[in-house]
Amino acid sequence: MATYSRATLLRTTLLRAGFWVGAGQATGEKEETTLAANDPSLVPRLLGADWLGRALRSTSAEPLETPVYRQAPLSEASRIALTSHRQFGAG
Repeated sequence: MATYSRATLLRTTLLRAGFWVGAGQATGEKEETTLAANDPSLVPRLLGADWLGRALRSTSAEPLETPVYRQAPLSEASRIALTSHRQFGAG
């Protein structure tokens, strides 16, 4: 799956949904897009420890779980789920 967005909130939502997530190529005015797949070999540049560190510090990283948009830092449950995702060497 490819998306134009590179928002931390979107990427954490995809990771929490079980996808492997990475940076896609630039397009238009965007320096980077997002790719997600159910197989890590389909994502050429997986997000790594640098991105994870930024997500853990972000004030807008909590995944969307309701139809109401809101910005929030990661909850403790999301923080645990994210850091234990297979993509980041855990699980």
